[in-house]
Amino acid sequence: MNNRESIITLYHGSTYSFDAVDVNLGKPNKDFGRGFYTTRIEQHAADLARRNQQIAQSRIAMLPAMSRKNRVPAWLYTYESVHKKPRRSLSS
Repeated sequence: MNNRESIITLYHGSTYSFDAVDVNLGKPNKDFGRGFYTTRIEQHAADLARRNQQIAQSRIAMLPAMSRKNRVPAWLYTYESVHKKPRRSLSS
């Protein structure tokens, strides 16, 4: 890594377990459209995962008793990425 690069850590909270990111699986009606949302704030991602877990659990609670056996997990994913600083500004 050189002096123009730095490591940034991004977090994603989810109720789904996955091994690879697929932006096409995202919900289409989010704030910025379909995509894979991350944050630099770990607690925010964890809170979103727990919130979505509670929503999913409340939906399961409305199902017949036989369907209530499965609990919805909450997952917190951590990603590290190299951030490259721009060489120069393009504005005048």
